[in-house]
Amino acid sequence: MTPKRLLPTADSRDLPTGKDDWLGIPNLQNHLVLLKAFHKTLLSVDGSIDYAHPIAQGDIASPHTYAFLAKATYRFDTWIRTSLRSRTSNAPLNDAELPPPDVLMMFHGFMLSPWLYAEDTELRFPELRNIGPFPLREVVNHIDATGEYKPTPEQITSWERQTGQPFDISGMKEAEVVCPACHTTLVTHWIVPEDGTGYGEPGFALDCKCGIRITHDVLCVNKLIRDLLEYRASERMVMRGTLFGGNVGTEQPSIARMTTKEVLRVLGDPSELGHQVSWSMSNLTKRLENSPNTHLVKALVPNLLRPYSQPSTFSVDLHFKVLRQGHFANAWVGSGFEATPTRTLEDSISRYRVFLRTEAPVLIVDQQLDLVWHTHQLLGDTYRKQSLAYAGRFLDHLAMDEFEPTADVLAKAVRDLEDSMIAEGVVPPPEPCKCCNNRFCHGCEGQTYGDGHPCKPCETCCSGVKPPHVYVDVSSDNISDPAT
Repeated sequence: MTPKRLLPTADSRDLPTGKDDWLGIPNLQNHLVLLKAFHKTLLSVDGSIDYAHPIAQGDIASPHTYAFLAKATYRFDTWIRTSLRSRTSNAPLNDAELPPPDVLMMFHGFMLSPWLYAEDTELRFPELRNIGPFPLREVVNHIDATGEYKPTPEQITSWERQTGQPFDISGMKEAEVVCPACHTTLVTHWIVPEDGTGYGEPGFALDCKCGIRITHDVLCVNKLIRDLLEYRASERMVMRGTLFGGNVGTEQPSIARMTTKEVLRVLGDPSELGHQVSWSMSNLTKRLENSPNTHLVKALVPNLLRPYSQPSTFSVDLHFKVLRQGHFANAWVGSGFEATPTRTLEDSISRYRVFLRTEAPVLIVDQQLDLVWHTHQLLGDTYRKQSLAYAGRFLDHLAMDEFEPTADVLAKAVRDLEDSMIAEGVVPPPEPCKCCNNRFCHGCEGQTYGDGHPCKPCETCCSGVKPPHVYVDVSSDNISDPAT
């Protein structure tokens, strides 16, 4: 049986959180300033973003936001391939090397998917791992009181010289796309108002002289083909999302290679695959699911192919990730972002230490605790090492739509974490319901206990409701109640 976690080698109560440490109060406040800047950037693109409703994987943003995120992802990839790969040292970024704010937004969102970030920086983008943590303090030095990012002339010059792109994302007019069939490099517009077929639009379509119509779906198929070709050339490369796994979250290269080998066996020669499935991810998925002799768990094929649901070079859907972060940032607006009381942040740090020690199978956090967790994840590979040391497992940051816990599992996770926090004095024990003596009963009519209101049946009001201090990942979903 796979263990829930390894034996921690360090006590999370010893996690460094002094004022000069990464998880100290000043750096949490820096993170809030960064979120304020990102929030302002997204609103400047489209002030009509609806933060009142949660978003789900596959939701399409407004046309302006969709194009902005497509450009930013493209520029993030360009930055890695040009600026970072031309560096001669593994030192942290200097001030002149800081990229534009849209690229920083993608970088930040990427790091908040720890398993996929670790895999991609191990196999595909070692340059990101080499520069270490996210340059949080350095970036915040360029954000003014209004949340505006103020670049230096040196940053603008360095970016434009190395990438050949304007520092201001609004100056991006064209994109280069390589045809998957004949490998010709084509130039296309980001937005085509007449028919919505620009590269920065959901309906992207570009006809190549070889006869293929290139779409986002075609590029997704090609993304998998390229990975399979690389695996065939070097077994170090594996399918995306397979390297880290299990309860502990350590590298499992043999399982990753076995999975990739089985997919390759079922699909056949990658160089012929595109034409065989008509360059359709739907056809490719059905081919894997309907193969009579496969060892793949057919029900898990869609999850296996999830990193190939978008055509970028990254395993993470950065469009979706950044939009989710927009919801998280918006949740802090009412609190004044960086004006959040120090006491609140101190409590969040204390609760995070307990959180690291919980063995809950589903990780439930609230907005304040999530801020500390997100900040920790911005350490990159150091976060992975510290997570294994303090928690006994490499904690991944799954959004609610990335797993489907049962009500019983979810309720138990909530109770386990709450019990840990109560036992260590981090939060006070809630007053039990006077009608059923259940301290998790928040369903009594009038939201009060024993004041004369008749209670609902306890099987209704006590089934999976949230305790007062722990919520379901509101940072990413705006969901505050596991019962809903």
